[in-house]
Amino acid sequence: MEQGDIILTRFPFANMIDYKIRPSIVVSNDKFNKKFDSWICPVTSKETEHCIPLEDSLVEGKLKMESFAKTSAITSANPNLILKKIGRLSKEKTKEIIENLIQNMR
Repeated sequence: MEQGDIILTRFPFANMIDYKIRPSIVVSNDKFNKKFDSWICPVTSKETEHCIPLEDSLVEGKLKMESFAKTSAITSANPNLILKKIGRLSKEKTKEIIENLIQNMR
């Protein structure tokens, strides 16, 4: 997987046992992804305070409804959790999401 890819994944709940199948965005860089589990950010249809709209930012694939990157949540994704790639974000939108994630950590 590459940074900016939108993947369909088993996204874990906080208990790290249960999961929901949902789209997610790969936010870790390509060099990191080759050595370690990818860091992913969930995609949601519910807009909240820490969400970035994805409207018109896909350069590949399609999302079924209005969607947002949920930058209040991030997790690592073992390759076994990744079901398939379903799209790709523009470099500009990927950068915006990563910058927002960094802001949330400060």
